[in-house]
Amino acid sequence: MTAKKQSKDKKIIYQTFEDVSEINRYITTGEGKISPKRKEAIDKMNAELKPRPLERIPKILDALKTIWEKYPDQRLGQLLLNFVFLEGSKGKDQTSINLYAQEDDITLKNLRVKNSEKAT
Repeated sequence: MTAKKQSKDKKIIYQTFEDVSEINRYITTGEGKISPKRKEAIDKMNAELKPRPLERIPKILDALKTIWEKYPDQRLGQLLLNFVFLEGSKGKDQTSINLYAQEDDITLKNLRVKNSEKAT
């Protein structure tokens, strides 16, 4: 589940960055500080959602590869903020700063750790 626009008849289950972080932690690991009411809302929403099509992944990665090859000196976070999250890159929040400044070796390490966790 991602932060998609919700119809007016559905309750919003997140309001802050901390909400989104806790929800993502719960969704990806089954752990987190989720209230029973929020957990119930997330589980109900997940049950109603259809899986996103897998064919979108290589399309996005190909587009990312093309632009990164044009600007190879940019770090991944920097590239994403400059070309993907155009509005977000104008913000000065800590998340934007961390995403922009994180070196690619740290990003790759984090991805490898997450991938090895999923395999076990």
